[in-house]
Amino acid sequence: MFARRSKIKFPPLRRLFLNNRIDLLPLIRRQIQHLRDLRALERKGPALLQFNLAKSLDLPVWNKPSMPCTSSRVPHGTPIVPGLLRQIETAESAMLAMGFEQLRVRHHGDVARIELPAEDLARAIEHREAITAAVKKAGYKFVTLDLAGFKSGSLHAATK
Repeated sequence: MFARRSKIKFPPLRRLFLNNRIDLLPLIRRQIQHLRDLRALERKGPALLQFNLAKSLDLPVWNKPSMPCTSSRVPHGTPIVPGLLRQIETAESAMLAMGFEQLRVRHHGDVARIELPAEDLARAIEHREAITAAVKKAGYKFVTLDLAGFKSGSLHAATK
């Protein structure tokens, strides 16, 4: 029953509109272009919209890197107890105050694993005493520097 294709010929959309309402063509073309623009904007992501909005409002943070939820620094299965997120935030704030712009302090119990971009690793070694003191002041017993460098989502890479 459905094996054969229908022999009904549908007129092209353009002819259909020309025969009925020629004044709708410019409107339809504008709507199609608008949809194409939206699709292109969606591909660039909501970060572009936030960036442009922050920049247009002259917010001082328009060029700052994004910082995901602090709980993303805690391994899966680790309970989020009172003070844990504050401990991570305190350690990261100390590092930001030292001039490091892109970083993560990953929580591993008593160990803080610091991830920095490769270009910042040498500077971190130079300031290791100050970094160690600041991160220990945040409540960690041990401070490590991840030589693999900064990677978003690296804490949960082992669970994938």
